[in-house]
Amino acid sequence: MESYKNNNEGKENPEPVPTEEEVMQVFKQFFEGDFVEVEKHEDEQGLVQWDVKIPDIDPENEDGFIEYGYMRKGRSEQGTGGATKTSISVTYYDRDEIPFSGYNVADFVDGYWELKNQTG
Repeated sequence: MESYKNNNEGKENPEPVPTEEEVMQVFKQFFEGDFVEVEKHEDEQGLVQWDVKIPDIDPENEDGFIEYGYMRKGRSEQGTGGATKTSISVTYYDRDEIPFSGYNVADFVDGYWELKNQTG
C-alpha cells in the first residue's frame, strides 16, 4: 500500500484537507490520460467533492465508463451528502449509465493517502 503526504497541514482545520493537485496525483495512480469532469464542489476549506469519468476499455463493457469520486469527510453545504472519511472511490457503469460495481480505492488518514488494493 502506497501513501502520499498532504501539504496542507498546520492550517486552522482540525483535520488536513488535500488540495486539488494532491487529489489529482492520487487519481493518476489509477488512470492515465484525459478525463471528463462530472461534478466538482469547493468551499472555504477547499475541495469537497470531485467526480471524474474515463472510458472503460474492457471489451466486455463496450461504451461503458469508470467514475472516480473524491469526497471530503463531513457534511456538504451543497447538499451533495456527506462522508465519514475523506476518500476516493471507483464506480463502473454500463452503456446505459447504470452502476454495476464499485469500491474504495484510497483513504486520506492523518494527512496521508493510503491506496487500497485495486481489485476491490
